[in-house]
Amino acid sequence: MVGWALFREDMVTVTGKAVSYQSSENVTREFCGTCGTGLFYRNSAFFPGMVDIQTATLDDQSAAAHHPCAIRRGCAVDGGCA
Repeated sequence: MVGWALFREDMVTVTGKAVSYQSSENVTREFCGTCGTGLFYRNSAFFPGMVDIQTATLDDQSAAAHHPCAIRRGCAVDGGCA
């Protein structure tokens, strides 16, 4: 099982370069180019301006626990997080 947390793209800082794969018309999946670990999921149709992050890959695990987007995924539909 994989846990995910949804964040606004402008709230995410990435160190290094992820490898992108467009798996369907509106979906891009990103992975570590070295080990293949899944990192991000982006769906421009359903979550514009948002990035879904595999929570096990976060440097600071507490970021997901206290961020409203991580708890309530509907914020993307409601116009984004405060």
